[in-house]
Amino acid sequence: MTSRRKDPTDKIFYAYVLCDPRSPGCYRYGNLKLAYKPFYVGKGNGARSHSHVKLAETTSLNSHKLNKIRKILAAGYEVVVGKTKLMTEAKAFAKEVELISTIGRTSYGGPLTNLTDGGDGAAGFVFTEKDRKACSTSQKIRFMLATQDEFEESNKKRKSTIEENPEIEEQRKRAWYEKLTPEAREVVASKTRKQWRKMSEKDIARRESRRLATNAAKTQEEKSLMADQKRQTRKSKGKEWEDKVQARRLKAFNARSKEEIAETNRKRGEATRRRHEENRRLVISDKDLIKLCRLHATGKYTQAELGEKFGVTSDRVRRLVTNQ
Repeated sequence: MTSRRKDPTDKIFYAYVLCDPRSPGCYRYGNLKLAYKPFYVGKGNGARSHSHVKLAETTSLNSHKLNKIRKILAAGYEVVVGKTKLMTEAKAFAKEVELISTIGRTSYGGPLTNLTDGGDGAAGFVFTEKDRKACSTSQKIRFMLATQDEFEESNKKRKSTIEENPEIEEQRKRAWYEKLTPEAREVVASKTRKQWRKMSEKDIARRESRRLATNAAKTQEEKSLMADQKRQTRKSKGKEWEDKVQARRLKAFNARSKEEIAETNRKRGEATRRRHEENRRLVISDKDLIKLCRLHATGKYTQAELGEKFGVTSDRVRRLVTNQ
């Protein structure tokens, strides 16, 4: 079993130049003109050009390139990155070699900290199953030998990364789930159901309170985004999946006891009365009403977004646009 590498014929690669913002000027190297002094040339795709800064910030590796980046950051500057247009991998490698040759490495009197003449990257390296198992074993041993402080520090960094890049974490989870076969998905769902059965009422109540607190802390934009994502999920899954979900909900609904039904109705009644009271207190002018209806007709805004914009509840918006 091997991982799928990026197709070298795809035009997703580029060559890039890292420059020192502390040394502005007019630097000419053949037909190349730079506004800052270059110190490294590389080739990559995606966010490769920014990985050097992250490596300098998160590790203590000692190299000329990383030390220069650390000095730039310590002085309050950011590394200036220049990229070529997207091209195939072979052309990107050739461009890297050309730039290094034109600008020159420090070994030959130039400003570049590159250790080679370029064209020798490890793009497309494929791990064999044996390599994967060796890496997995190494990581497990490292995890088992970690102290409590190291474990907490690692968790803190991981959570910080997820908070700074929630969309990346969401993409990672979605990509992982999409790779699963239907049988594997059923196994995951089965394990989740078993975990729920083992949970006590106190654990379920604690989990629900955390969920409600998290939702209450979210902004209206985040709630609208979540609603849009749910609608897109239902649309992508199809009507058959939606019918199965509704059937499960109906089954759980019918399995409730009389006490649970009475408690649900009581809470629903209280929420309805509270919402009606809020709606009666909220007044919207005729001018704003016309503007609200026009924005709603464009289809670009949800009722929640319009409510936030005009200072009314989403239920009030629904009643206004439907003439209730």
